[in-house]
Amino acid sequence: MNFSSAKGLYIVGNAVSLSDGRKAIITGYGSYENQYWCEVYCNGSVNLGSADYFCTYGTSPVIVSLLPSEEAAIIASALKDELQKLVSKYGPSCAAVLCRRYGPISHIYG
Repeated sequence: MNFSSAKGLYIVGNAVSLSDGRKAIITGYGSYENQYWCEVYCNGSVNLGSADYFCTYGTSPVIVSLLPSEEAAIIASALKDELQKLVSKYGPSCAAVLCRRYGPISHIYG
């Protein structure tokens, strides 16, 4: 059953804590209820290669809590920095793709 239109516990832009101690920011929804696409924050930056789907239950690591909006702003800013590096490296065509992907959280780091 596809739950992509179902309301989950979190929304795009929420910063969350994972059960393995990492922090992440939700940038999209998964195909199932309470499944979220998250960019993982570690050591002051976002490693775009570590993004993955995380759920609120099931196989670890899972999302365990919501972080304060101040932390969301810090993580979103780190994500923006990494995105700008990609755009400067790969050019405008990369920027268009990234704007579509991360536009929904741009209000956090705008």
